Amino acid sequence: MSGAAAVGPRRKKIPASVAVVDVDRCSGCEVCIVFCPVDCILLLPDPASPGVNPVCEVVEEDCIGCVICARECPWEAITMAPYKPGVAA
Repeated sequence: MSGAAAVGPRRKKIPASVAVVDVDRCSGCEVCIVFCPVDCILLLPDPASPGVNPVCEVVEEDCIGCVICARECPWEAITMAPYKPGVAA
């Protein structure tokens, strides 16, 4: 028998709201990534400036709505929005 456990869903309940990044305000500083307890924030290249200004993006399906990233963002680039599964933000 293998020592690896089956991996289930990351969250137990659906949050009322999830984090949303305003890419026009995001500096790509990665502070939100450091504080996210579920690692649902990714650093992505900005399509308008490839290789220059990466921006952060939240994987909504993994966000638990804890608000930590929004509180810690020094650029106030993250807000909380109602979570609507299957609907693009």
